[in-house]
This record gives sequence, C-alpha cells and structure tokens, in this order.
Amino acid sequence: MEGSAFTLFNPNDWVGESRGVVQSCATELAVLEYTTARIETLCATARELCSRHFETLNSQWQTSPWNLSRVIYFGQVPELHVLIEGFFAGLKSLLDLDSQLLTTEGVVGVAVDGFHRAKGVYGGSVINALENNVRKGKEAVAAAVKDLAMKHKALWIDAAIASRDVLVHPLRGAQQLMFEIRIETSNGSLVYLDAVPPHVGETPIAQYTAERVEHVRQFSAELLEELRNAA
Repeated sequence: MEGSAFTLFNPNDWVGESRGVVQSCATELAVLEYTTARIETLCATARELCSRHFETLNSQWQTSPWNLSRVIYFGQVPELHVLIEGFFAGLKSLLDLDSQLLTTEGVVGVAVDGFHRAKGVYGGSVINALENNVRKGKEAVAAAVKDLAMKHKALWIDAAIASRDVLVHPLRGAQQLMFEIRIETSNGSLVYLDAVPPHVGETPIAQYTAERVEHVRQFSAELLEELRNAA
C-alpha cells in the first residue's frame, strides 16, 4: 500500500516546498489505505468480534427476559471506532495537503493551507483563491483546477465531509460507529444471527471507505496532472 501511495505522490518529481507537501500526501494516502484494509478485516470478522456482547445480552436475558423487538442492540469494538474517526480525519487531511500545492506551485498568490469551509461552502477557501487570487499566467490552470474541485465536490467531497460530521460528531450518542447485533428467540433461547457493521447512508463502512480512497486518489491524480502540465 505504501508503495502504491508513493507511486502517485512521488516527491522526486517535485521541487521546492512542493516536494515536502507531496511527501506528506504520500504518507497520508498510505495511512488511508492501511486504515481501509483494517476496517474491511474487522467488518469481515464482525460476528466473532461481537460474540462477547451477545454473551452478555444472553446472560441478562436469561435472568430477566424482555421484549427484544423494542430495543436495537449495539456492540462497540474500540478499534473500529478509532479507525473510522481516523479515516475521516485522514481523508480531510489529504484534501488539505492537495490544496497546499496551489500555493507551493505558484497557481495562487495567497497561502492556501487547506480545503476549508468558507461562507458555508466546503472547500470555499480554495474556490475563492482560484477565482480571486490567481497569479498572472496561471489563469488556465486555475480554471481547470476549479472545475476539477467542483466536479469532485459534487461527486463525493461534500457528502464525505458531511458524513464525517454526522459519524464523528453525532448529535445523540455514538451508535453510528458500532456494530448492530441481530438476535432473535427460538424455543425460549436467544439466537445470535449476525453483527452488522456501521453504514454511511445505505453503504457499509468497509465499502464506503474503499470507494472514498479511490475517489481521493482520482482527485489527487487529476490535480497533479494539471499542475505538471502548467509547470
């Protein structure tokens, strides 16, 4: 995975401050790829990981049964919780690092330090710089990068940042980062059916993170190509 990240973000292809930024991009992408692989592994073994939670529920139910249908049961696996939070933080960090290349490559004349929200718009700071602070002779690449950013904002960026806000900073509790334990009764006993991983909308978290990694790779590759062509 690390090799894959450094193939896309090769510091040797860049000079000056951009070299260090690209090095950091490679590191961040490698961490995202590792995190995604770990999330996939945990989700694939969810039933086993949550078996102790079922055992606790079963013990309580045997002592004093209740109407199972009135409650949703969640099992926390701390590693998964940490990985999901880390994934969304890393995804935003990679977008921030990508954005810094607009300054280090001299496309804009202001210090862009991240893909920050401005006037209620995700990435508004970047869009504003590309519209109002373009260096002379860089108008074409600025317009191309703005179009690229707007395309990816509509495709996945805005939704991903919004999902981060919902999952990492929920209004009520942190159940979104837990496995849902599916159980039923049979012949007076509890039966452990499955442990369902967290979802983003209708998408299981392992599928969601894998898709977002591919999206951020695509965005980064297209951005780097525009910057190379303008050099």
